[in-house]
Amino acid sequence: MATWICHLRISENIAAALPGLDKSAFYTGSLAPDSGVPNDTWTEFSPPKEVTHFLVKGEGNEAIQDLDFYRAYLEKQPKGVLNVETSFLWGYFFHLLTDILWVDLIWDPTKIMLADMIAKIGKLAVVDLVKSDWYGLDHRFLRDHPNWEPWQLMMSLELSTIPITHIPFSALIANLAMIRSYYTTPEPGRVLDRPFPYLNECTMQRAVFDCAAACLKIYRLLQAGISMDGAVSATRWLSAAERQSYPAPLGDVPA
Repeated sequence: MATWICHLRISENIAAALPGLDKSAFYTGSLAPDSGVPNDTWTEFSPPKEVTHFLVKGEGNEAIQDLDFYRAYLEKQPKGVLNVETSFLWGYFFHLLTDILWVDLIWDPTKIMLADMIAKIGKLAVVDLVKSDWYGLDHRFLRDHPNWEPWQLMMSLELSTIPITHIPFSALIANLAMIRSYYTTPEPGRVLDRPFPYLNECTMQRAVFDCAAACLKIYRLLQAGISMDGAVSATRWLSAAERQSYPAPLGDVPA
């Protein structure tokens, strides 16, 4: 649920703490779970989100079973090895964790704050309004950081293979092309120097910092051999404070 640039910003923070990562592979992995190819109305994806995000059909991001991915791809990897393959896989895993945390920190309090609006115009219409802020912040960030390393790596990336089997290589390539196009194609009427009432840069930056810290905590616990004991999500090892919804307001308050 977090935006693509948000995922990359979180990954950049994590990479600073794990200098052995292959950054190109890591950043690619951090975007890979969103590789379901959409239909014309963006109502169905192939592969579906149940596959890409390890979900049971009908459940939301809060129910992502990230440890299913870990068991399938990372559990048998040698501890402490950060090569091209494991960098991609950790990026993917952290994306799943971030999507869960985004619900906790950002989306849940947003739904509460906008409950009256949701009742009046419907959830989908409100999601569109809120995402205009989320992705508007992405566009403004890229405008203000034209030489940002993660984005430069994504723009010049060339892939020949990926270390996962549940997403076709062609779907990942199509997703990366779509992301590049979305952030580089001007949109008439897009205004970036404006108030952001639903989410502002200060709150976005807080989420980037908190999600990166949570991912690093979970990484270190897994490297230390913590017992998974049938758990479906590693977020169970985070404290209530680390998953506490942010207080209102999340965005700019009118003067």
